[in-house]
Amino acid sequence: MGSSIVKSISASALFTLVSGITIKTIGSVITYPTNRAKLESLNYKTLFEVKRDQFIRWREVFVDNKEELIRLIPNITESSTDNEGAYLLKHWCNVQLKSKYDPSIFNDLKRYCTLNIKAALLEAPNTQSIDGIPLDMNKKEMIFNKYEERAIKQGILSRNQKFEDLVGWCKDNFILPYIPSNYGLFYKVKEFCLTPESKF
Repeated sequence: MGSSIVKSISASALFTLVSGITIKTIGSVITYPTNRAKLESLNYKTLFEVKRDQFIRWREVFVDNKEELIRLIPNITESSTDNEGAYLLKHWCNVQLKSKYDPSIFNDLKRYCTLNIKAALLEAPNTQSIDGIPLDMNKKEMIFNKYEERAIKQGILSRNQKFEDLVGWCKDNFILPYIPSNYGLFYKVKEFCLTPESKF
């Protein structure tokens, strides 16, 4: 009886040892050689995958984040034009995405180098966001009247809010990443933040 207990303990110890080695081996296999590989493992897509008006998307990211990008990317300065800044941002992302995975810049890559909700929406032909074109007051009012009641019902707007409030909500959500956890939000933004003529 004593020897069977010893055998059982030995077998358990051996299983634990082998399991530990296996888990450690699997852990070492699941490493991310590049920042891009890590992003892809989290279901992010990069702006390099944009097929429609890609450079415009880079420029929008630059314009929306110029102050932060001046601090982050040495070649970008206060005097950088929007096009220069977009080019330098694109180049920086290209280099960093190919580089070895680096947790210290990973959040910056997620924020500045990946597909956001707006870019994903505008991939479809014949789509236009309500913040992207000059509109006269009549056009703004027409769009707002079309969306207002549904937006109030869904908690996006409250009574007495205006077109500019809807645009503000859209802009806040346009910049969020296009990843599976945001797909529900993506469809809500699609419903309220594209011009009525857009064909998605």
